[in-house]
Amino acid sequence: MSRSATYPATFCLVAFVLLLSVPPAAESSDPPGEAPPMVVFRPPSSEELAAITKPDLRMELLRLAAADQQARLVGGCGDEKADVEEAAANVDAVDQANTARIRRIVEEHGWPTVAMVGSDGARAAWLLVQHADHELEFQQHSLELMASHAENDQADRIDVAYLTDRVRVNEGRPQLYGTQFYWADDKRVPQPIEDPDNVDERRKGLGMRTLRSYSKFVNT
Repeated sequence: MSRSATYPATFCLVAFVLLLSVPPAAESSDPPGEAPPMVVFRPPSSEELAAITKPDLRMELLRLAAADQQARLVGGCGDEKADVEEAAANVDAVDQANTARIRRIVEEHGWPTVAMVGSDGARAAWLLVQHADHELEFQQHSLELMASHAENDQADRIDVAYLTDRVRVNEGRPQLYGTQFYWADDKRVPQPIEDPDNVDERRKGLGMRTLRSYSKFVNT
């Protein structure tokens, strides 16, 4: 039986988004010969690390992100021998706990910026919100915060694009950048896209590869 028939749709969609969450350098490179990586966290330079104002918060965010990744690696959509229901339940439990914690962090500290937690810590915060699908209002609020900080390079613009698409899909609207895919006939295809004729221009503006190239990449 096909994977699309055996795996819960939400679980596979959530897990697969991790494969799409790569930094600009990977977006613009040629597709590798093996499966794409999980979310990439590039360690900050020594200068950036020294300037971080909330190092303890950075380490907590990285631990939460590691739990997110581990839940999706163990029994994920690529593991045909996995207990699918158990794996999905585990992912959901981790997402619920991580969302509760990142919500409290944002309430206490504001959005975790690059200056506060480094570029990897800021990406970790984005990842936790990206998977907070059960709390759409919080996703929407976080998107507003991230977008405002991206104007000053305190949040990654490509991460903002991914969260923009995620929020729009969760709102029942077409996405803008073509980052959200789903399984159809054993192939990953983009969710509906607004103004699809110009999606590559929008992607190019952020340093992302064409949607055609990206679709080929995620189906490798």
